[in-house]
Amino acid sequence: MAIKKTTKKETDWHQGIPFRFYGNAYFFAIRMILILFVLIAVVQPHAALAMDWQKLDLSPQQQTQINTLEANWKRTHHQLQGEINRDQAAVKRLLPSGKKPEIQELQKRIMKNKMRLMNESTNTFMKKRDTLSPTQQQKLKQMMPH
Repeated sequence: MAIKKTTKKETDWHQGIPFRFYGNAYFFAIRMILILFVLIAVVQPHAALAMDWQKLDLSPQQQTQINTLEANWKRTHHQLQGEINRDQAAVKRLLPSGKKPEIQELQKRIMKNKMRLMNESTNTFMKKRDTLSPTQQQKLKQMMPH
């Protein structure tokens, strides 16, 4: 088997992409961008929190409790989403530099905050549910998307 001699042109370019950008940093950057898009698409606040709780014929006390929980959720969501947005913008700025440790640290922080959002969303929903009577809980169960 003969060994093919490569030319300078073949080693510098691969499928139209300069070889220096086709190395590990290039693949790392692409992988980070894909992870960001998946996180944005998958981790969204639960649709259950957007439910119309008024359909459950809430008492004034229940309405006050649910309003308080909703206000706390909105405050938490606003704060964490702001941190996520800032970190995602920083990742976009850093990707071309290939600063892997800084990018990975930002990714960890983004994932941690997205998990906190998801947990807070679930906890808020469960606290709202706990304010309901058994009859209202049954009606809520029927209102939930399947």
